[in-house]
Amino acid sequence: MKVLLVILGLTFSGLVYSQPYDMCQHKGQCSETQDKIYKKFQSCAGYNPEINSKRVYSGSCYHNSKLYSNEDAHYGAMYFDVISNKPRFGGSFAFYYASNPYSYLTNTQAQEKYSSSINKENHTLDISNRVYGHVFWDGTLPENTVEYWFKTCGDQIYLQGAWGPHHQFICELNPNE
Repeated sequence: MKVLLVILGLTFSGLVYSQPYDMCQHKGQCSETQDKIYKKFQSCAGYNPEINSKRVYSGSCYHNSKLYSNEDAHYGAMYFDVISNKPRFGGSFAFYYASNPYSYLTNTQAQEKYSSSINKENHTLDISNRVYGHVFWDGTLPENTVEYWFKTCGDQIYLQGAWGPHHQFICELNPNE
């Protein structure tokens, strides 16, 4: 089993895309589960950092990548807070677990676990468009580029992401507490 801490040591350089791309645009590109989650992501009205503040969310993530089957659930956890009037986040992803390894995390545990990343300026979400929280980290090579879009839908967070040009994913995250 592998745990990938995604958010450490990346360099923030600026925003590139104005909106998320259509990751399920081609027939058969997404699994049925991915397509359902992606449609929920699209239907969400926007991102509200006040709702998420000081809360941890975790749940299933489905990847479009040569590394993973788009039918298999992997897991993610994200902790959100507002620091100096800026929405911030920290989190991690886990692969090949039978169930969600983050479901036990309390808000206090997540705050401690992700404190080193959430306090970094490059973990600030751009919410200027009022539709989603967005972050872009530019790697030295295209395959090192990381991009996330967050949307709030009721008490859930939807995350669409890309790790380089050939790895996209969608997550449905629920509050742990």
